[in-house]
Amino acid sequence: MALRTIVKINKVNNLSDARYCAGMGVDLMGFCLDPTNEDVVSPEKFAEITGWISGVRLVGEFYESSTVVIKELIEKYAIDYIQINNPQDLEYMAQLKIPLILDVDVSALDEPGQLRELIEEKENLVSYFLLSFQSQDDEKEVLATYASEISALSDKYPLLLGFGLDAASINTLLGETSITGIALQGGHEIKPGYKDFDELADILETIELDDF
Repeated sequence: MALRTIVKINKVNNLSDARYCAGMGVDLMGFCLDPTNEDVVSPEKFAEITGWISGVRLVGEFYESSTVVIKELIEKYAIDYIQINNPQDLEYMAQLKIPLILDVDVSALDEPGQLRELIEEKENLVSYFLLSFQSQDDEKEVLATYASEISALSDKYPLLLGFGLDAASINTLLGETSITGIALQGGHEIKPGYKDFDELADILETIELDDF
């Protein structure tokens, strides 16, 4: 199975998501490792889940932890990337010699120019910039506002777009921009072994290379 673009799955916390997404050919699989986050995946559960999958790069996602805590925690997990959301921590984290993903909350920026300034300043420290959206505002409207800037930046920088995505428009988006990839959200199992994949599957099946 192959997909049209690089795909990262955020906050994977169950084997159903992991096996399905790995089987669909996603490239990056993220696990929240923040001890105080409700989606945290323990070292034991991480080892159990990742022991069943292959062919994906594993991302340790951190949203609240300090750099000191992150440094201690990553010794307990076999990860390929570290994802953080504080640009000021990048210089310190780069010393750990693990590739970095910077999670950029676009909804927290005042205007598109700030996105360019941040990316240009931190490009040498980051493997991917993940553009996320944490507000209750309309994702589609914000994406439209940033569309021109994202398209221009995607020609030069490794961007993973993580908001405003749906199966109906995903191929148009990929055709009209040079974004490196997309990021989709994992979720909780309805009950052990049972997962509703509808939204996730719709997008992944739409970008299967077999369709082209």
